[in-house]
Amino acid sequence: ACLALGLAGGPLLVRPPQPDATYSVQSGGGLQFRVDLARKTWGTELAVNGSSLPAEGTLSLWVRDRDGGEDRACAWTATPSGRVKVTGATPLQLGSISSVELRDATERAVAVITVP
Repeated sequence: ACLALGLAGGPLLVRPPQPDATYSVQSGGGLQFRVDLARKTWGTELAVNGSSLPAEGTLSLWVRDRDGGEDRACAWTATPSGRVKVTGATPLQLGSISSVELRDATERAVAVITVP
C-alpha cells in the first residue's frame, strides 16, 4: 500500500510529445530559425524557436501548401533580444505543406524553409 501511495503521490514524469518533422535554417548574419511540425487531427501545430531575428515590428509565420495557397499560422511582436519561442497552428495537414516562411512587418520573407 505504501508503494502504491508513493507512486500515486510522486511527481509524474511525462516526456513531451516528439514533433513529426523538424526543419531549420540559418544565415550568415546569425539568424537561426527552427520549426517543429506536429500532425493534429485538425491540421498542423508549429513550434517556432528563433534567434537573431529582426528586433522591431511584427513578425509572422506563414505556411504555403503544395497548391500555392497560404495561411498565417501566427504572429508576434519582435523582441529586443531577437529571440522567440512561439507556437502556431494551421488547418493544413503536414503532408500538404510545401514551405514555412518567417515574414517581417512589410511581409518580406526573412527566412524560408522548404518542406520536402
